[in-house]
Amino acid sequence: MLRSSSDPRLDASAAPPEENALNTNDLQIHREYLKTWTKFATLGNRKKPKIERLTPRKKNEWIGDTASNGFIRLYAPSGDRSLAYPLTIATTTAEICTVFGFQNLYLQIGNLHISSLQSDARPLYIQNEILLTIGYSNLADCLEIGDGAHLRYIFAFFMGKPEFSYDNPVSADLLVANCYVKKGKILQRWVKRRCILYNGTIRIESEKESDEILLMSNYKVEIAECSRGKYLRLTDHNQQVCIGFDNMADLSQWTSRALQCQMVPHCDLSDKHLLFLPDQLFSIGSQRMITSLNLRRNSLLVKYPSKAPLSPVIGWLDDLTRFQSVKVLNLTDNALRVFPVAITEMTAISELVLCGNRISVIPPSIRLMANLNLLNLSNNWLTSVPSTLADCLQLTSLDLSFNRIEEIPDVLFRMPRIKNWELAGNFIPSGALQAMSNAMVNRMDLRLNRLIDPLRLTSFSLGSLTCLDLRQSGKVGEIDLSNLASLQVLHCEHLDLDTLQVNGTNLRALYADHNRLDQVVVMPVPMHLNVYSVAYNRFEALPEWLTELPHIVTISAHHNCLKYLPHRILMNMSRLKNLFVNDNLLRKLPDSIENCAIEVMNIQNNQIEYLPNELLKTAHRLRHLNATNNNLTSLPPANSFSDLNKLYTLRLAWNQITESAVSVIVACKRLRILDLSNNQLRFFNDSALSRLSYLEEINLSCNLLSSLPSDFAQMSALQIIRVHSNRIETIPNLAASTSLKLIDLSNNCLDRVNVDYCISPTLQCLDVTCNPFCEENDRPVALLGDSRALSVVEVSKRSLLANIEYGYSETSGHRSKLCIRQIRPKDHENVTFGIIDAGSSFEIAEVVHSKLSYFLEAPAVEENVEFLRKAILRTHEHLGAQGERLGASALALKITDRRLFCSHSGHSGAILARRDRTIIRLAREKSLFEENEYDRLRRANAILTQDNRINGVSSSGTSIGFSYLYPAVLPNPTRVTVELDGSEDFIVMASQALWLFIDDEDIADTVRKSVNAQQAAKRLQDLAQAYEHLGNLSIIVVKFSSDRRMQSFGFNLPGNRDQEELYATPTVIQSPQSSNEDHTLRNIEERLDQISLAINKIEDESNTNKFRRTPVNRLEVRSGSCFASPRPGFQAERLLAAGHFVLQQRLRTHKYPAEQRAASGSANIPAGNADLPGRERRIFGRPERRNVRNVRPNESGQIPQGEDCGRLKAFAPGLEFDAPLQEKTANILQRYEVIFAQIKVYCLVGISFTGI
Repeated sequence: MLRSSSDPRLDASAAPPEENALNTNDLQIHREYLKTWTKFATLGNRKKPKIERLTPRKKNEWIGDTASNGFIRLYAPSGDRSLAYPLTIATTTAEICTVFGFQNLYLQIGNLHISSLQSDARPLYIQNEILLTIGYSNLADCLEIGDGAHLRYIFAFFMGKPEFSYDNPVSADLLVANCYVKKGKILQRWVKRRCILYNGTIRIESEKESDEILLMSNYKVEIAECSRGKYLRLTDHNQQVCIGFDNMADLSQWTSRALQCQMVPHCDLSDKHLLFLPDQLFSIGSQRMITSLNLRRNSLLVKYPSKAPLSPVIGWLDDLTRFQSVKVLNLTDNALRVFPVAITEMTAISELVLCGNRISVIPPSIRLMANLNLLNLSNNWLTSVPSTLADCLQLTSLDLSFNRIEEIPDVLFRMPRIKNWELAGNFIPSGALQAMSNAMVNRMDLRLNRLIDPLRLTSFSLGSLTCLDLRQSGKVGEIDLSNLASLQVLHCEHLDLDTLQVNGTNLRALYADHNRLDQVVVMPVPMHLNVYSVAYNRFEALPEWLTELPHIVTISAHHNCLKYLPHRILMNMSRLKNLFVNDNLLRKLPDSIENCAIEVMNIQNNQIEYLPNELLKTAHRLRHLNATNNNLTSLPPANSFSDLNKLYTLRLAWNQITESAVSVIVACKRLRILDLSNNQLRFFNDSALSRLSYLEEINLSCNLLSSLPSDFAQMSALQIIRVHSNRIETIPNLAASTSLKLIDLSNNCLDRVNVDYCISPTLQCLDVTCNPFCEENDRPVALLGDSRALSVVEVSKRSLLANIEYGYSETSGHRSKLCIRQIRPKDHENVTFGIIDAGSSFEIAEVVHSKLSYFLEAPAVEENVEFLRKAILRTHEHLGAQGERLGASALALKITDRRLFCSHSGHSGAILARRDRTIIRLAREKSLFEENEYDRLRRANAILTQDNRINGVSSSGTSIGFSYLYPAVLPNPTRVTVELDGSEDFIVMASQALWLFIDDEDIADTVRKSVNAQQAAKRLQDLAQAYEHLGNLSIIVVKFSSDRRMQSFGFNLPGNRDQEELYATPTVIQSPQSSNEDHTLRNIEERLDQISLAINKIEDESNTNKFRRTPVNRLEVRSGSCFASPRPGFQAERLLAAGHFVLQQRLRTHKYPAEQRAASGSANIPAGNADLPGRERRIFGRPERRNVRNVRPNESGQIPQGEDCGRLKAFAPGLEFDAPLQEKTANILQRYEVIFAQIKVYCLVGISFTGI
């Protein structure tokens, strides 16, 4: 590229650089050009590279000149140094190579495949195409970031052939030592010789004779010992060579290197970024030892005559012919594009794998590979197979899946040894199958083909066919396989079938899910059937012959229209273990139960009103029962012999079950998971409750409970207690539990929480949000004597914006780690939410969360959806090496004054519901089987495995990360903008699992029935788990206020909310200002009890002169406010002292009214302390009565009634007391004065509570 010397960015007076201008000191690598200085090259008249500092000003000037200017980053072959190079869209590879003096420019994409660019290729154009493909919408953005070092793992240009370091099978380092050498086994002397170990050989120098060279691959290496000490012994079938050393360090080093030279039969060089075979592979004689060579995921090149002058002498893929001992060769994903003909000369090969190379033609010389018994040609561009393949008489396995074959290859009919035809992912039509004749095939895989016409295989030409897979092969409509008597396994899911006829003579498994079937014709009755799966169809009844099958193990008929089950389905079916009939119209189960062997029964989402009376008594093997979302009010009695009750998972959520079921539940002592949420339980107490020693998780949320049993603390395995959305007023002492990890007490009626009663040694999370105390106090929880580090997470008050509130829920489920993350607003100026779902990788989840949060918090130039889209793209680019093989789904949503913006990549979803009950889908997963998406994946040379994953890795084609799967997996974030007009009701954002298990209408109904956003999120989580989702789950619910939307967002004060919005139940909890006189007096007594208990604890600790020390664990407490303490006990001590001061002032109001009135305006009384007594009332929780100390009246005896009333009025102004109440106040006031005196003493001596 030539540039005029009049360019103002060039210094015309500067001398041209020398030939060695590009030295290592001038080339520096930097990750972000805006943060650090980097180097870039410009050109003068002599086409010499000039290194200058690239500043933002210079960069903007160059890009701003014209739309065709930009930058690329050029990397040194080692990849550790780089420079930014300015060029135009027309600049070619040849011009860049001329400037820098290297032979060629190489491009690596996804840190995987490397290719040499043609001389006329235009690098800037290629770079722009890549950036536009991953999701950028305009060229200006592509030019802006083109020089970024953070794109290294997306794509990279190399100045010359890349040379990456890797662990060589044989090290080429030179070892030299003066050793003692002895040959032979006996009667030989030790002779001192100079020895050299290099490249798999040991050279023993000799002064009189020629040097002797030992090929290490031919010798057995071991350490032996003699009278002179330890030495290195090399042995083959002819001779023995002993080498001794003066020191042990040399012996160790030589032994280690000699062992490396022992070429193992299996050589793995996969994922080494190889363009050529490494030199070490061609060590003298070593190739004779290799029997298995794995070269998967490299970029190996086939030798072309035109490239010979510029290429190495050895290292081409053609040079594999030197390895005639190789029997297994794997060349998967090398982007070959042509079949390497040379390997047909490797006649010893028995297994050859050439997947993912875009090969379009198989050469006829394939017939030379006479020993070949496995040939994998899947994921290529083949349209036919040569007839000469039939000469490979030993071939027994041929994989032609995911090619471009339109007819079944004729050669298959001539190869009877191939029993399995792997033809998935091709373009074979129905007519090609119907025309088959005399095919000796046992298994035929035809999934993801184009069987668009009805399929009738009525001939007897496929008499040996035992397994037929037709999944996802188009809208077939009708299948007739009535003449295939040998058929054992049939997969015909997702074919839009109306009619299915199958021969049942030998049928073992029938899978016909996701069709439109109302019956399946199976003749004769399949007496050998093990699996009958017809889920997601239109069945109204199951065939009666199912009850006659002696070998049936699984019946799956969920998501149909079943109104009843066969009468004998629970009788004498000794092999039936799994029954899945959920999501139907069942009103009852058969009453007759006899010899029932069922272990798993899923009947959720039906209309069942009662369970058979003998179900739990007779079904001795029942381990898992899910009856969620039915009309049950009770449970049948359990077996009187408790050992026969083997139930360990019981899910009965969303019914009308009452406390009568508790006695049945406690009889199932092996229970591990119990879900009774959304029922009518008023209490959950039983004398035998502690017998549930195996119980790990219990969910009693959304019931009518007012208290919890204390037996929970004695359950040795209990880890999770979920009791949100009840009417609970008090909490039992659970601190003695040795297993509790999570307690959810949110949305209850707690007016105080004594955390000492909840914090067990193993507790990790305590959720007490949306309770009355959250709104009445800044310091709602009492922390007495606990020295662990507490992390208080605020989720209720801060979620109250001026016109929206949000709640969230996330759980790891039965997984050990949480692989999902959330982004929530930190202030009212940036109301942005996010969901990150990383599948099974918690490491990448944390990285994505950190980077996406950073980019979303950056100041936005303009308020539009492009800001969210770019944040997701920037996150994808900055994942680095971690994003090469790992990925995640990301969703970002932002709410402004008048608009809602949403952008997402992956399978997370979001909906917006309006008050007219309409639902707008803001983000939805793009199915891999949609016609456009599937065609895109195939053009990108990707396949879909049996588990519906791209290349067996990613479940979505639009994830961030997975850069090595480019262009099959792209971030390409979506963009949605919604104008807000005040009709919005709520938004639900969630990870993939919620949308898989619950449809949009059910989600919307659940949120509408919830009184606040936090409860809605938790109820959705409960519903998904009740429907058998056991993995990670993340949910955010945003509710809009009913008033017209305001111009700007601000945090709403808690007092502005209605009582109905605070709690999950309609229970009315009166505040101190609105309570009656009895309630006020009771509060005063309770406060005395609490303060007395605190003093007792301080006395005990001071007397023993010991403070309780426990290991510091991380505990998360979720409450309505956030607080922290500068040092252990400081906050509690400060509030205690302040409370004593204010209450003392109020008591003095009656005794010294004149002085108090005079001092009322004094600055000595801290402003803002007027409400401290109210706070103090709840800081210590509710103590037990037995711990209250009795305080005698003082010496003056009873206090006059007027004084009593005055002092109580000072404490609770605005209240009028009747005469009977005045009689109860004397003892209370006396107790106050004694207790305050003790408090003052303890505060003066400096005793504080142990850390919060």
